[in-house]
Amino acid sequence: MSVPIEYNIVGGLLGLGQDILLDVLTQIKYIKDTQQIIGMCKKCFVLKNHQRFNLILQNKIDPIHPEVIITNETLISQQGASIVHIGQEEATSIVISPIITEGIVRFEGMFYQTGSVGRYFGLADSSIIFASGDQTWNNSKYKEKNVCYYSDGEIIHRNDVWKNGNIGFNDQQSIAMEVNMNADSRTLHFFIEDKQQQNFVIDIPESVRFYVFLRYQDSSFQITRFERLQSSSVRQIEGQNAFKWGTEW
Repeated sequence: MSVPIEYNIVGGLLGLGQDILLDVLTQIKYIKDTQQIIGMCKKCFVLKNHQRFNLILQNKIDPIHPEVIITNETLISQQGASIVHIGQEEATSIVISPIITEGIVRFEGMFYQTGSVGRYFGLADSSIIFASGDQTWNNSKYKEKNVCYYSDGEIIHRNDVWKNGNIGFNDQQSIAMEVNMNADSRTLHFFIEDKQQQNFVIDIPESVRFYVFLRYQDSSFQITRFERLQSSSVRQIEGQNAFKWGTEW
């Protein structure tokens, strides 16, 4: 009968050899876990000099812990990764920290029980925290400092002109925003059901936060991804249009 010791690798993990160790690193999802393995010992540390290592890092992610900025605790509650409207019907725009100033960051989630006109999402200048009861797209205090993506797929900023071309979304459909603060023009791209949308925004502010909008009691938004990426998931697509932040569209 075989015993477990017969399957031990001489030298433990390091006995796997450089090529297999690199294959192991390929399967690891998070950059923090990759760093822990690289820092285990000198033999692991030298893997960072291998020509495959930079390619491996491109697929790693760095999770971000979301902190919901709640201005009215009788209306909004953070329950783990979910933002829940617990009060009576009232328009409520909620920003999510941390503030994003660098790197490539993806924010993703789903709405639940929002009704026909009770959901949208967007990006705001980090100086903005929306007051209870305020909407983002029709308030002169905020219009120039945020971009709103409405449930029918139209986006708006600064003036009262809605730009169509992107697709709409319903409850329990995945929505995502990806900002690239490393790009020369700092970009914001939108995704619905992981499909990149053609209208996007350039020259976004140097410091931003994501936000979501809820109106009805028991409606909610669940954050499913909030991560720093090593490389952008944005691609060149047919019909794409860039709209510049701070200008009339």
